[in-house]
Amino acid sequence: MQTTWKFLFNESARVWSALVAFAFFIALIGMMQPIAHAQAPTPTLAVPPNPQTLKDPCALDPRNLVYNGSLGGAYNTKYGTVANGWTPFVLSKAIPGFRWVNNVQIDPNGSQQIFWGDKFDAGLYQQVPNLTPGATYWFRLGYSLATRFDGSDQRGNSIGRKVGVDPLGGIDPKSANVLWGADLMDGTVAVNRPEMTLTFVARARIATIFLRAFVQENLGGENRVWFDAVCMEARTDVAAATPTVAATKPAVATATRTVTSTAVVTPTAIVAITATPRVPTASASPTLAPTVPPPPTAASIPTSAPTRVAAIAPTPTPAPTSLAASLPAWIPIAIVVAIVLVIAVIALLILVYSRWRATQIRQGRDAKTIPILPGIASLPSFIIGLVIGFGIAMMISVAIFLLR
Repeated sequence: MQTTWKFLFNESARVWSALVAFAFFIALIGMMQPIAHAQAPTPTLAVPPNPQTLKDPCALDPRNLVYNGSLGGAYNTKYGTVANGWTPFVLSKAIPGFRWVNNVQIDPNGSQQIFWGDKFDAGLYQQVPNLTPGATYWFRLGYSLATRFDGSDQRGNSIGRKVGVDPLGGIDPKSANVLWGADLMDGTVAVNRPEMTLTFVARARIATIFLRAFVQENLGGENRVWFDAVCMEARTDVAAATPTVAATKPAVATATRTVTSTAVVTPTAIVAITATPRVPTASASPTLAPTVPPPPTAASIPTSAPTRVAAIAPTPTPAPTSLAASLPAWIPIAIVVAIVLVIAVIALLILVYSRWRATQIRQGRDAKTIPILPGIASLPSFIIGLVIGFGIAMMISVAIFLLR
């Protein structure tokens, strides 16, 4: 008891109070992070209703929010040649090759190819700026051909493609903030697939879009994927995305998944595939012809039937809700500012009391009461209350952080 009493009256008590205040402030800063990075709802695969804003070919429309959506032109990287405005990423241990080509495409500016003779997981990403937080955007990949070349081009269900978006603008494809669409494992159709379409709500001024190719089973030969015709636009006629769960395991496609009425990118022409040993042969072209929609009109996007979308998207499940995600953006800032002001006031009170007590002692007066609240708060109660208050605040902040 005597030791505790001396500690309360010791000058180091003020140092400990300052340390507690600092720890409390750091804990609150950590608590604010989940608010600033709250998870956005998972996008839907539904095709927005008419009217269509961008005109076909949408990748070449000046209003397309994606830079170089036609993937024209390229620059050299350590992985190979990559379309201008796009950045490669590799998730697998095996590093595939990246090659810009101009003989397999859906628009006249070329396409991006990713290839390797074994299993791989890689793709491209691009940050799209100047978005409006809270607005709904429609993002789609119009062309995603996949073949296996072992002397001739073979189409099957061993090569997957998928698209994703980080509504907070991050560039890490492994981040939990990235919202991935469904896996497309169907190798027979490459144009205007609803799996390659996402609607999402922007959570920042920048969003990052991802194009991903992966091979989960190597059947021999060289696995190849082509990407072309990427478009994105704001859609004021589309409601906020309904939470769904992206597929985690590739599913074998059935004939019912080959749907031509879900077109989102209408090609102006089908470019013939040259007969070279490392690109699809001319025999691959006829399989694309049935999927080409008629010439574009003012309202060229048909309304997707709910049953058709449900057959492609995984079973919707409720996404975890977050109280932090529903708070206005100014609340975290106001809380932090208020905490800083409270800590500053407490520190000022401690400093004033310290100087007053030193003066009282020099003058031989009683210095056991606080001048601001004479006769009400004594020095022991002031220190004990300060420590208890900070302790409770820290426990509450940690509890909120763990239960967020």
